[in-house]
Amino acid sequence: MANDTKIHEAQITAYLERLARALRRLKNTTAFALKLQPLQLEILLFLLHAQQRKITVNFLAEELEVSEPTVSDSLAALVRKKYVVKYTSPEDRRIRFVSLTASGKKIAQKAEGKLFPLAGMDPKLLEDLSRALHELVGELFAQSFIRHARICKTCHFFSPASENAVGHCTLLNKTLYTKDLQSDCPDHAYARIG
Repeated sequence: MANDTKIHEAQITAYLERLARALRRLKNTTAFALKLQPLQLEILLFLLHAQQRKITVNFLAEELEVSEPTVSDSLAALVRKKYVVKYTSPEDRRIRFVSLTASGKKIAQKAEGKLFPLAGMDPKLLEDLSRALHELVGELFAQSFIRHARICKTCHFFSPASENAVGHCTLLNKTLYTKDLQSDCPDHAYARIG
């Protein structure tokens, strides 16, 4: 039957599970090699890509889907290692932000280089995969399986395009191709769904 998607759903689920296990194993191996716990490495990598956003402990906990005390414990260890600094908001002294130090940025960049060795793969395959995963994340977000997307497809400023372009960003007034798609846009504004 041409419209039966069950076989593809099973295949995709199996592939994603294998990729998730491989990524978890790479993260664990990399973290331990750098004398970090896996959550500490995740925090460093998240902060590396925070793109000038001010990150609070609460935001980190929500983003990484762990409890605030768990994130606080990991942050305390990262502060002791001098990879992260905490600072108080000048507007509201109850709010504490976290950011990478220079050595924290260096260690995060070192770790990132070891995580998923895709550099030798066919560029067209990587482009197609990137575009397909962008679509998949957008669909899973729309169905509430993913809590935070911040990708082009879920953004108020995104409009689909025709021909070889993926879409158009009205904020930047720019045609978007696969290479332009954002995986964590700092200017993202969620579009209304439904």
